[in-house]
Amino acid sequence: DFNFAATKKLDPRIKYTRTGLASFINEHGLLEIVNANVPRFDHDPVTRESKGLLIEEQRTNVLNYSALKGMSSPNLGGNPQINDEVSNITLPTGEIGNVRRYLANAPGGGGRWGDFSGTNNQKYTGSVWIRTVSGTGSAIIDVNDGGGKTINLTTEWQRVTTTHSTNNTYRFFDIYFASPVTIYYWGVQIEAGGNMSSYIPTFASAGTRGTDNVSMPITDEFNHLEGTMFYEASLDNLTNDNQPIAAFRDVSSTTSDLHAMGFRLGGGSDQIRTWFRANSGNEHLSAHGSNGLTANMFYKHIYGYKDGDCADAYKTATSSGIQDTGHGNVTGDATPMIASGLIDELRFGGYYAYESDPITYGLDGGHIKRFSYWPQRLTDTQLTTYIS
Repeated sequence: DFNFAATKKLDPRIKYTRTGLASFINEHGLLEIVNANVPRFDHDPVTRESKGLLIEEQRTNVLNYSALKGMSSPNLGGNPQINDEVSNITLPTGEIGNVRRYLANAPGGGGRWGDFSGTNNQKYTGSVWIRTVSGTGSAIIDVNDGGGKTINLTTEWQRVTTTHSTNNTYRFFDIYFASPVTIYYWGVQIEAGGNMSSYIPTFASAGTRGTDNVSMPITDEFNHLEGTMFYEASLDNLTNDNQPIAAFRDVSSTTSDLHAMGFRLGGGSDQIRTWFRANSGNEHLSAHGSNGLTANMFYKHIYGYKDGDCADAYKTATSSGIQDTGHGNVTGDATPMIASGLIDELRFGGYYAYESDPITYGLDGGHIKRFSYWPQRLTDTQLTTYIS
C-alpha cells in the first residue's frame, strides 16, 4: 500500500531515476528545484493539497535563459515604456532574486518573450510566471499565431500557459496588454508538447528534464493466480493514448505477460482501461467510457483478476462503472493466468515496450496519489465499495 500523497516518500524497494534538473510545488506552495534522481511529490499551488508522486515524460525548455534578461529576446519589442531588470523581489521559489519588469507603450502593445526555432505543425506550449507590480490588469499570451489566451493579473505570482501548433519554423512567445499595466515576469518556458509540464530552468542553453523512471523489483510479492490492484491518479493530458499508471510485468518479455492499468491502454479511445496479457495473447481488455474525466482530475481505478474471472471499476467526480468478464466493453475471458514466477517488476508510468519506446508506452505526465495491491481477487461488490 503505497500512499505517496500522505508519506511524500518512496518505499526503499522502489527504484527511481531521472536525468537533469526538475521542479515541483512543495507543501508551502513554492516552486522547488531539485537535482537529478530526486523524486518529486507535488502539491496544488493554491490549496497546498498533496498530489502524490509526479511522473513526467522527457521535455526540453528550448529557451536559453529562463529567468533573466539574457533570454533569447530580452527587449520584448513593442517600444516599451519600461523594460528593465529589478532586484530584491520574492520569486515563485520563495527566494529573493532578480526579475524582469515590463510595461507596454499603450493598450494592445506588447512583444516577444523568447524566440525559438521550432518544427512546422508541431504543438508548442509556452508558460511563464507573471504578476503585476501593483493593482490588477489583464493580458493575452500566445505562441505567435493569433490564438491568444486572456489572463487576469494580480500582485500574486501565477504560472500561465498556452498551447498552439506552429505554422512555420520561427516562433516566439508573445504578450499583449488589454490596458497599461506594469508586470514582473520570471521563469519563461517553451516546450514541444500539447500541455505544460513542470518548470525546467535553463542557463545559457536549452535544458532537458529526463523521464521519471519508477519501478520495483518483484520477488514473492505477486500472486500469479489471483489478486487486486488499485490506484488513485490524475493525468496532465488526455489527448494521447497509452497513458499507463501501474503495471506488473515480465521484464524479460515485456509485451507478453502483464497486468496494466491506465488511460487509453493499447492505443484505445478515450477510456480508462485494464489490459491483461498472457502467453503473448490479449486475454483480457476492459474499457470504460470514463465520462466526466478531465485533465488534472483525480480518479480511482481498481482491478481484480483470477483465471476466467477479471473485473475492474472506476470512479471520477461525475461517473462510475464496473466491467467484468463476459459483460460490457470487454475482450477476452482472462484465461489462462500468467505462469508462476514470470512477473518480476512493478512499474509506475510505463508498460509494454517501455524500454525501447518510452514516449509511446510511458505516461506523458500525471500524479499518483496511491497504489495498493492485494494477493486476493476482491469480489465485484468489494471493488465498487472500495472506490465509492
